[in-house]
Amino acid sequence: MVFGTLIFLSILSLTVWNGWKEQENIEIRLAQQRVNELSLRLQAIIKAADDEVSQLVDWAENFVEHAPYPGSHILQTAVTNAIESSDDESFTLDDLSLLPESDRLGQMLGLVSINDPVTPQGVSHLDLAISMLDRMGDGQKTSRFLRWNYFFAANEDLLAISPWASSKDLLGGEQSIRTFLHKSWLDYEVTKKGLPINNPKRSSYWTEAYVDQVGTGLMVSHGKPIYWGDHFVGVAATDVLLNFLNEILASFPDMDGKLLIANEYDQVLTHRSQFQSEDNSIPTLQSLLAPEINITTTPVVQYNGQWVKDNFVITKQINNPQWTILFLLPKTVITARIIDAFYYQLILAIVLIVSAIVVNLIFWRLYVSPTLNVANYVMVLPTKSRHLVMRIFARTLPG
Repeated sequence: MVFGTLIFLSILSLTVWNGWKEQENIEIRLAQQRVNELSLRLQAIIKAADDEVSQLVDWAENFVEHAPYPGSHILQTAVTNAIESSDDESFTLDDLSLLPESDRLGQMLGLVSINDPVTPQGVSHLDLAISMLDRMGDGQKTSRFLRWNYFFAANEDLLAISPWASSKDLLGGEQSIRTFLHKSWLDYEVTKKGLPINNPKRSSYWTEAYVDQVGTGLMVSHGKPIYWGDHFVGVAATDVLLNFLNEILASFPDMDGKLLIANEYDQVLTHRSQFQSEDNSIPTLQSLLAPEINITTTPVVQYNGQWVKDNFVITKQINNPQWTILFLLPKTVITARIIDAFYYQLILAIVLIVSAIVVNLIFWRLYVSPTLNVANYVMVLPTKSRHLVMRIFARTLPG
C-alpha cells in the first residue's frame, strides 16, 4: 500500500512539474511574441525615416537632369530678395515668418556664394536646395516623429531645413552664419559621417542620441551623402523624435519587468520609466541594467533566452540601425502568472496528495498499527499461547 502510494505521488508530482514547465514556456513565448510585435512597430518608424532620406537623396542626385526646376514662386522670391538685400555675404529666410505657417516651406541659412554654378549645365547648390525644400515637408505630414528634414551643402555655405524655424533658434547662440556652417561640419555627427573620407561607400547612417538645440527634446539623426557623379554635394538628413518611442513602450501590453530600447553606442533611447518624467538625460545601458546584467564583458544580445539573476532576458536586435529591444521579465512575475493560470490544476494536485496521505493514515490506524502491536505482544508469549491470541485477534479485525 505504501509503495503504491509512493508511485502514485511520484507520478502526480511529475505531472504537476511538467504542467508547470509547460505553462512557464507559454508565458515566455507570449513575452517573446510581444517583443517581436514591438520590433515591427519600431521598424515602421525606422522605415519612414529611411524612406524620407532615400527620396530626398534620389531626387538630389538626379536633380541635374531636372534643372532648371521652377519650384515654389514664394520660395524663389524670398531667396532672391534675401540674397539681394544681404550686406554681409549671408542670408536667411526669416521674412517668411510674416506668412501663414502653411506657406513657410522652410528656412535657409546660407552664404551668397551658394548661388555660384558648380556644373557645366550652370546648376548651383542653391537650385538644389530650393527644390528640396519643396519636398522636405511631405514626410512630416504623415510621420509625426520626423521633426526636421534638412540639407547641408558640402561647401559649408548652406543649411536648408524644414519646417521653418527662426535663424536665431537654429544658430543656437552663434553670431555668424559663416561660423555656424563651418562648425556644423566640424561638430555635427550627422555631417561628419557623410564626408567622403568617413563614408567612402556612400552608405546611409544613424547618429547617437542627442538633445535638440531648438528645444524639441531627445532625437537621433538619419543621413546619407549626396553626389553628382564623383562630386560630393552634401548631406540630406532627417531627425527622429525619440519621445515617439515612449508611446510605443507605453502601449506594450506587458506592464511588468524592465523594458528599453538601446542603440549600438550603449545609449538607452527610451525606457519604460522615462516617459513618466521630463528628464532629457541619455542614460547608458549599463546604468539601467545594473545590477541585473553586467554588459562590460558580454554584449546584451548574447543573454537572449537566458535566466540571469532571476530575470528572463528577451532581446530583439534590428540591423540598420543597430538598435536593440531589451525586456527583463522577473521570475517572481512569471511564477505568479503560472499560479494564476495553473490554479485549479494545483488545487486538484494538492487534494489528491492530501487524500493519499489521509487514506494511508487511516489504513495504518485500522490495520497496520493494530497488527504490529499484536505481533510485538505475541513474540513475547509461549508458543501455545501465540496461536490462541492470533485466533482471538483475527476475530476482532474489521470485516
